[in-house]
Amino acid sequence: MKKVEVDDILEYASLGIWNFKIIIIIILSSTTQSITTIFYPIIYGELQFTCADDLTNMTIIDECKYYSGNNTAEEISCGNFRYHPSDDFMDTARSKFDLVCNRNSLPNFDISIIMLSQMFATTICTSLCDYFGRRPVFVLCLFINTVSSILYLFLPNVYLMFIVRFFDGAAMMGACVSGFMLLIECVYCKYRIVFITLWTMFYGIGMFLSGLASSLIPYWKEFVICRMIIPNIVLFSFSYFLIDESPKWLLQNDQFKKFKNVIKKLFDQNRTKMPQVVEIELTRMQNEASASSKMGSTSTNRSVKFWLLYRTPKTAMWMIIFAISWCANVLVYFGLVFGKDLFNLDLHVWLMLSGLVEIPGMILQIFIAARYGRRAANIICMLGCTGTLLMSTFTPTNGYWMYLIYFSACASKLFITATFGNIYVWNGEVMPTNLRAVGVGAGSFIGRLSGVPMKYVQDYLIRLWHPLPVILFATISFIAGVSSFFVPETLNELIPDNIEEYEAFGTEKFKKLKAVRQDLLRGKFNETAEKEITV
Repeated sequence: MKKVEVDDILEYASLGIWNFKIIIIIILSSTTQSITTIFYPIIYGELQFTCADDLTNMTIIDECKYYSGNNTAEEISCGNFRYHPSDDFMDTARSKFDLVCNRNSLPNFDISIIMLSQMFATTICTSLCDYFGRRPVFVLCLFINTVSSILYLFLPNVYLMFIVRFFDGAAMMGACVSGFMLLIECVYCKYRIVFITLWTMFYGIGMFLSGLASSLIPYWKEFVICRMIIPNIVLFSFSYFLIDESPKWLLQNDQFKKFKNVIKKLFDQNRTKMPQVVEIELTRMQNEASASSKMGSTSTNRSVKFWLLYRTPKTAMWMIIFAISWCANVLVYFGLVFGKDLFNLDLHVWLMLSGLVEIPGMILQIFIAARYGRRAANIICMLGCTGTLLMSTFTPTNGYWMYLIYFSACASKLFITATFGNIYVWNGEVMPTNLRAVGVGAGSFIGRLSGVPMKYVQDYLIRLWHPLPVILFATISFIAGVSSFFVPETLNELIPDNIEEYEAFGTEKFKKLKAVRQDLLRGKFNETAEKEITV
């Protein structure tokens, strides 16, 4: 009799209430996670201000400095400020913490903190999910997001804000990682691509909703309450009471009693009768679990060194090209999110458009990657991003030309969104199975590392020449697109399972290694089948 896997059980149970509870909560959580990305331009929005010091008999230099009235004409920095509402905001964290004049660049550190926190989270969250389970990590991260959003209202200075932002950003990334694992492990494989696509699309919808909310709520604390605190409390509450642990994780970690309870709940809540074949399989699993607990574990897994990914010149080149693509994705994506400074756009309109174009961006990525391949998707979208960025650079900024700037900015965001979705798949398919998570994590780590000084460099380049940051982004995109020609295609190709196959990937030797491996597995399967028939 054919062995029944967890995917088979999910298929027998079909889609129902049990699945949709998890799907809806995880998809909706991506709308709140997106606010972490665009927190900076909303919470630290610019306001007009004047010096509120006693300026009697003083000579005013600008909003930040004035000369004393005595004969020394001493230059004095303003110590108190009076803020005036702008077209976008009535008050922001800049006015609360006096982040103007010589403290004007402090908010840029917020972006560096978020990049550092995401580097930290991508490094440890996969291990936490494997050790403690998907559900505990997901629920804990939502709890940290909830507490962090409440703390924002009561922090006395910006330095404590940065500390809270670090935990908020790390929890956001942890919720993404654990939520993604829950999503793919609690849905039958036939429907996974549909719900993963919806999950990524709702991230863009969350950006749109944040831009819309910021245009309707000009006070930053009220915005935090409506867009962060309330949704986080609701999602945390529902996730704590409604989400079950991944049955795959429970089975892999020998927690059979909990696994059996989850499977029974799956069939009960989906109102599907459990087939006899599943009942027999659960009994067999229980017997195996009892036997293994008495005999002890006989696992002989060997750890594989990460540096082996760079062992040959060819594979080292692949890793460098992937690192370039990751850097291009992070720098251009997050640089465009803050595109108000780059293109002189209306903040709220740009945030809404920036979120909406992520939906066609993901559709474009799926279409090109499935039809023409992952490499083709990276090349086409990176070079497309290069062209639209350069178009915006040399377009006049007056009159009706602004519509062309909006178009080119949206097209650039669409292309870079498509490559961001594609790089996870392509990078993962090239890596060997036993180092896949490490290889993709390393690329994401390098990308986030490049984003740490991004806002400081961007502001410096704008002061030198306003179009310079966009030209830099276009150059990085071009290099990433052209260099992609030198990494093999993975569409409709077997993917490597070990270092030897990884180093031979894209050659005739790889096909021979795969053929030998499949023959061995087929022989082992036939031998097992003969034993079952004999029994």
